[in-house]
Amino acid sequence: MEYAINNTSIMGDTVSSAFPADYPPLLDSAACPSEAAGLADGAWGSVTQITMVIAGCAVPTEETTWGSIKTLYSN
Repeated sequence: MEYAINNTSIMGDTVSSAFPADYPPLLDSAACPSEAAGLADGAWGSVTQITMVIAGCAVPTEETTWGSIKTLYSN
């Protein structure tokens, strides 16, 4: 899996700022997410665009219609 994070704005980091209470905890490799905000080193801010690509796995395709797809999810 590959991902790219674009159009970001960093608002603070754990080195120079206190962790804001209204943000979710940072992910920590030892305990994901961290038990308490601020345990992991990192930064917080705003992300407006994330692109993800899953590569290396082929999925077969088949012809269908929109109506037949809708019937799969109707009650």
